[in-house]
Amino acid sequence: MDKNHPFLSLSKVDKDHPFLSVPVFQLPASREFVYMAGLNHFENLKQMIALPVVELEKRQMFGQRMLGELLELLEIHELGRLLKEN
Repeated sequence: MDKNHPFLSLSKVDKDHPFLSVPVFQLPASREFVYMAGLNHFENLKQMIALPVVELEKRQMFGQRMLGELLELLEIHELGRLLKEN
């Protein structure tokens, strides 16, 4: 199997997707999501997905609704699989 095959390195490409570095306040997100991000010192989605979901859920205002919105934002560019479960 070719280790340089583009589909095998997809996660590296995904993790560097420019959308992940867009400032949260510039995303098509709710005011509540933007407020939650600021409260927890998240500047972009890349910082959020660096943490497992169980750690995100311990953050202020980060409940199921915020998790759902994060997933919706990621899915704009088919990046939902970058969320870490643990």
